[in-house]
Amino acid sequence: MTVDWVTIERFADDVGMSNQAVKKRVGYRSTGEIWPEGLVWIKLEGRIYISRSGWDRWLELKRRDHSRRHHSNRIYLPRGAVQRTGQA
Repeated sequence: MTVDWVTIERFADDVGMSNQAVKKRVGYRSTGEIWPEGLVWIKLEGRIYISRSGWDRWLELKRRDHSRRHHSNRIYLPRGAVQRTGQA
């Protein structure tokens, strides 16, 4: 049986991150990317728990956003078409 909500230490070990890297992303420090509370992590009885499924969902959203931004500036031309530069 797989448990979804795990401690920082267990999550860090499972995904190959350091404990400090995970803590940084859940708001222990003010720098870096902050994972959304409630989706990726929660604080319960003084401990932080990370949701594996929440982290997967967040990561997929970030990947889609990156892909959309990366490809939005590209112009796709038909094969064999010549792109004009606007120079005479």
